[in-house]
Formats: sequence, C-alpha cells, structure tokens
Amino acid sequence: MLHQNKIEYYSLQTQDSFKRQVQEWKNILLRGESAKDYEKYHTSFIEHFERTQIISDELRSFIDEESYAYSLINEFIAKHKAVLAEYQISLIIFKESNFNAQLADDLVRGIDREPDLILDKIAATIKNETNAARANIESKTEYIKLFLGFSFVALQLIFCFVALRLTQKLLRSTLKDKVTHLENRDVFIHSIKDNLKQNQLCVVAVLDIDEFKIINETCGNLGGNEYLAQIAKSLKNTCHPTDIITRLSGDEFGLIINQHSTNDYIDKLSLISRKVAQMPFNFKELSTSLSCCISYIELNNTITDASTEAVEDLLNSLHVTMQHAKETGRSSILKYSPTDETLSSRKEQMRAVNAIKSALANDRILLYKQAINPIQDNKIKYYEVLIRIKNTDGSISSPWLFLQAAERFHLITKIDRYVLRNTVDFLAQNNQIRLSVNLSGQTLSDSTFIAFCEALFKSVSIDLTRLGFEVTESDFIRNFDIANRNLNYLRGKGCKVSLDDFGTGMSSFAYIADLKLHTIKIDGTFIKEIDKSAHNQAILKSIVQLSKDLNLSTVAEFVETKEEYEMIKALCIDYAQGYLLHQPELFYSPNIKVKLPD
Repeated sequence: MLHQNKIEYYSLQTQDSFKRQVQEWKNILLRGESAKDYEKYHTSFIEHFERTQIISDELRSFIDEESYAYSLINEFIAKHKAVLAEYQISLIIFKESNFNAQLADDLVRGIDREPDLILDKIAATIKNETNAARANIESKTEYIKLFLGFSFVALQLIFCFVALRLTQKLLRSTLKDKVTHLENRDVFIHSIKDNLKQNQLCVVAVLDIDEFKIINETCGNLGGNEYLAQIAKSLKNTCHPTDIITRLSGDEFGLIINQHSTNDYIDKLSLISRKVAQMPFNFKELSTSLSCCISYIELNNTITDASTEAVEDLLNSLHVTMQHAKETGRSSILKYSPTDETLSSRKEQMRAVNAIKSALANDRILLYKQAINPIQDNKIKYYEVLIRIKNTDGSISSPWLFLQAAERFHLITKIDRYVLRNTVDFLAQNNQIRLSVNLSGQTLSDSTFIAFCEALFKSVSIDLTRLGFEVTESDFIRNFDIANRNLNYLRGKGCKVSLDDFGTGMSSFAYIADLKLHTIKIDGTFIKEIDKSAHNQAILKSIVQLSKDLNLSTVAEFVETKEEYEMIKALCIDYAQGYLLHQPELFYSPNIKVKLPD
C-alpha cells in the first residue's frame, strides 16, 4: 500500500506541476512585456516544465510495466517533451511581434489539452488500480483479522480513513486557483459536461479583462493578483449561489449561469460587465478601473455531445467569439452562433493554422508547377511554383484558406522558406527547367532573408538565372526599403523578379521603375472574357506598350478559353498562363521527388 500511495502522490504532483507550467506560460504573455519580466517568467516556465518531466519520470519508476498506466505515462512524457518546441516557436513570435500576447497564445492555444487528458486518464487508472490493490489486501487479511481481533481491524480502518482524507485534500487543492480561490479550468470542463449529460439549460460564458496589462505593467505580479482576487469577489457577489465561477487562466474567467428565462441571463451578463467596469482598483499610487468582454453560448436541447473533445471545441468557439468581441470594442458581449460567417471564418483559420503547423512538422506540404507558356517565338517557357497541403486522410487542400491563416498568424515565412529550399533542391537535380517562386510580404520584409538565401545558395550548385521570384505590389507597402534591398540581392544573383496581379493596385505604374522588374503579370480580372470587353482591351494595349517601352515581358494570367488566348496573342502579350494551357501538376513532395528528363 505504501508503494501505491507513492504512485497516487506522484500522480497528483505531476498534474499540479503541469498546471503550474501552463499558468507560467500565461504569465509570460500577460506580464512579460519587458526584457526583465520576460526573462523572469520564462525562467519560471522552463523550471516548471523541467519539474513536470522529473516528477513524471519518478511516477513512471513506481508503476508496474504491465499496468495500463505505464503506457499512458510514457505517452504523456513523449507528448510533453514534444510541446516544448511549439512553445519556443510561439515565444520567438511573441518577442518578434513586439510582445503580441494574443498572437502568441493563438499559436499554441489548446496545445496542452492532449497531455492534460492523458494525465486525467492516468489519475483514473491509478485510482482504479489502487482500489483494486486495497480490495486485494483486505481480502487477504480477512484470515489474519480473525486472530488479531477487532483492534487490528480498527487500526486498518483508521489508516484507510486518514489516507482517504489526505487524498481528498490533495485532490481539492488541485481543483482550486490559489490567487482567486475559485475553482479552476478542470471544474469548468466537468461542470459543462454534467450540464450536457443532465440536459440542464444554462449559459456558458468566458469573461476576459480589457487591457489587463495596464495593471501588470504598473503594479507587477502582486498588484495583478490583487486585482484578479477582487474581480473574483465581485463575480461571487453578482452571481447566484447556484452559478459556477472559475478562473480559466490569466485574466480569463469561466461562468456557468443557470438559465431561468432569456432575459434573466442577458441581464445577468450585462450586470456582470457593468460591475467589472465600475469596480475601482487602488494599489499604491494607481487608481483605475477596467472593462471586460464576454462571449457566451446557450446550452440547450440542440447540444447533446458531452465528450471532452466536444466541450473543448465549444470552448474554442467561445475563444474565437472573444477575439471578435475584443475587435468590436471594450465591454462587448457577444453570443456565439455557428451560422455567423465571421466567426466561422475565424474557426476555419484556426483549424488552418493547426493544419499548417502539422504539415510543416510532418512534411505534408506539396509543390506543384503550372506552365507559363511563351506566345512570342523569342521567349522561353518556365513554371510558377504553387503549393498544396496534403491532409492526414490523404486529401489535398486548396491553398487559399491556409495561406490567409499563415499570413495572419505569421507562419507564411516558414512556408516561403520551405518552398524555396525544396525548389532550389529540385533545380539542382533538374538542369533544364526554370521555376518561379512566390514571396510573401512578410518574407520580403524579413531582414534575415538574405542570410538565409546565402546559406541556401552555397549549399547547392545551380544556375540562379533559372530561379525567379513573384511578388505583389501590396507586399512592398509594409517595408519598402527592406523589400527592395532583398530584391536587389536576388537580382544581383541573376534571379528574375515579376510583379504579380498587376493592375489591381493604386500605384502599380509608380513601382515599376523603382523595382527594376523583369516581368509584369497582368491580373486575371482583366483577362476574363477579354475577347468581349473593349474596355479591358484598351487597358491591355496601354500595359503592353508601357512594358515594351520599359523592356519588360508581360504575362496574361488565368487564361481559360481559346477566345481569350487568341485575343491576348493579338494584343502582343508575351506569355500566357492558365488552365486552358496547363493544369498544375505535382513535382515535389518529401516522399516523391519527380526527376525530369534531361
């Protein structure tokens, strides 16, 4: 039994250390906006991360290898180690984005759920095995009890009672937040599940303090904790005793409000918002008050799935709604609706972010090529490099959604470098093909891009005149000086530069002379049904004449009909690209490297 008690003890310690690690991560985002504070909370985060690893290893040493808990603890240790890299990437983005906490948190939101679920399974398995062990011991001691009498039985019962009380005390301590004395996220999750199982009508809400960093920056950790404790007290005083109030993380609280009538919970949420905004906070020389945003969802008969995955997805929906509420303005109260197109788009983007990160980690980004065919005899055929994501089920995703998500969540530079690295590798193996790679605005504005290219180009031996780059006008607006410096470097290496989507910007003509381009690619909106539009024909004539005067080549994009092709040919455009001439084809994946004939 002593051995089994150690297992129970280290299981609880592992859970507690893991939750502290997650909390320290939140502290980095909420309070680490100076170099000193960042280092302080980062050090604490790493310490708790390492402590979790040490304690989980200790727990494993006590568990029988034949036990199901042994395979679970091995799985937890592996998952736990794996998430560190994701956290480190997020921290780099946090610092490089001028301490944008929302951005960094979005990148790893939910990353701790799987390890947390495994810990729950471990705790449940250990509890069952402990109960079985105790039952086994009790059955074997029956014969001894007949001889030793009632006193020995009483001692055993006292021992079990004390052990049970200590275990219960330890368990209760892991369910309480030490700052606010509210129950924590685990209780919130389980309470939602219970309401769903019992078909109990209620409202689940997430409350997030607006500009909480003002207090953290001014009052430090002590002041921030004092403010959160006062918020918790205000929520208790405002809510009904049957309502559930929890602290989820940082300045985020979870509420479950029993629903008596529609007006009842709407009035309750409005009252909570007003109470928070009106609550004065005085700490040393600071005197202020902060507002809050609330996102919520009604649990009714239409929502019946009480699984952990479904509840986590529900909370993700509330967090997406919270982002929208924050953008709407302070003190916003916003209801989640699965039919809201904006919120649905945000959820899709968050799923896309996870898909991108998984695809990058598991080499599931595929490269396709589409021909850019010469119309005039003195031109040479080349290809534009396009990308797709191969999903875990083997299907292929269109790039539009995940590229938008990659841009928004600062993952596009990783994709650009992946594409460029593998394109250069392909060119080294195929010396007759010319390829053109798209560069995002974030990559163009990256001051480390030249160093990356230098290392890449030195690693292979290729004729860089076979490598081109495509950029859009909007990409230059972010940081023209760095973008132009990066392109000057590429031109100096012999690479050709094309301006994509020409004609859609307000000042494309002004950029042409400054950027020293080789090619302009005319946007498909001018090409569609060009044979029927005298207006677009006139525009294309002026573009072609300007290009000839500046010694530039022209490409017509999205050519889909023979009539369009004949018209752009008559207008003396140099190249044509589109599904009429060539549909994109796979030329590179990590498992398939297509070798073209020499």
